This record gives sequence, C-alpha cells and structure tokens, in this order.
Amino acid sequence: MKLFLLVIIAFIVVLIMSFVALRTRKSSGNVIKFRKKNSKQDLQKCTYCKKRNKITFYASDDGTVVGVCKECRPKADSRDMLPI
Repeated sequence: MKLFLLVIIAFIVVLIMSFVALRTRKSSGNVIKFRKKNSKQDLQKCTYCKKRNKITFYASDDGTVVGVCKECRPKADSRDMLPI
C-alpha cells in the first residue's frame, strides 16, 4: 500500500514538472530578440556638408543647434559655437 502511494505521488510530481517545463518552453517562444541592424544608425548628416558621419552638436549664440562632423568643426569653432 505504501509503495503504491509512493508511486502515485512520484507520478504526480513528474506530471507537474513536465507541465511546468512545457509551459515555460511555450512562453520563451514569445520572446522577440533585438539585434543591431547596421552601424549606419549611428551616423547623422552634418549641417554644413550634409555627409553622413558621426557628429558633435554645437549651440550658437541665438540658440540654434547644429550637428557638425570632424571636417566642418573648424567652421563651428570660427563662429564661436559652444559644444553641447
């Protein structure tokens, strides 16, 4: 009698564990993984030359903000713009 009860309890435990494992496997299938598409997303257009580069933002005296690449940085420095 004790052996029969022990076997039934073990069967119920195995059944519950398999149900939980199956349920977690289904829910993990709903996860969408993000990946970086391209390094071009980091590049923006320069305000002066319109080339796509990594830019630094500058603020002028009147409050406008411009994005300047390395090549056009002397133009921003000559206009006394401050980097943001």
